[in-house]
Amino acid sequence: MTRLGSRLSYREAQEELALLWQVDMSESSVRQITLRYGRVADALIEVQVAEIEATAPSATAKPDQLVMCTDGAMVQTTSGEWREVKTVSLGEFASRWDPKQARVVVETSAISYFSRVEPAEAFSRSALLEWQRRGGDNAKKVVAVQDGAVWIQSFIDYHCPRATRVIDFAHALSYVATVGKAIYGPESVAFRQWYARQSRQLGRQPPQRTVNDL
Repeated sequence: MTRLGSRLSYREAQEELALLWQVDMSESSVRQITLRYGRVADALIEVQVAEIEATAPSATAKPDQLVMCTDGAMVQTTSGEWREVKTVSLGEFASRWDPKQARVVVETSAISYFSRVEPAEAFSRSALLEWQRRGGDNAKKVVAVQDGAVWIQSFIDYHCPRATRVIDFAHALSYVATVGKAIYGPESVAFRQWYARQSRQLGRQPPQRTVNDL
């Protein structure tokens, strides 16, 4: 019931319970039970995080290479309010030769997710549980593929300041565009020509060339 209540609307969960298991329960009861178990889950996470902070146990997982992606998404609640759900995904990655494409490809596996509706600092702390479970501190290499939001960079600092930081291409281009618009004007022909050149360069050449141009 709690799984249904957390994945569907309470009314839909009520309908599924009646249809599949012949359980007659009101929508409000589904809501109350789901929220009750949600509070229990929150309390368990808090206990586990506090234990990690107090004892600093060694993680059993020992990934070779770990990729971290963090972002926030606005979600509308049943009350009509919009809340930001912050999520971190963690996965192991490795390179291999693909004979069909005749090139080296990077593949990610064993992906896990951790999401919370919390302020940035609290989310960083709560995510310590998943970071510990995945053996983040044991990874030989960590790559953080993110946008440049300050709270996300702080999240990386909290968990793995040694991580190699990669700003995703779309957000990197947005910073390039900001500089170009300030110099040439947002609607000018000069800006469009300059931006087209910089976009091609950033996509095909070492990023330091674009940084030097800026």
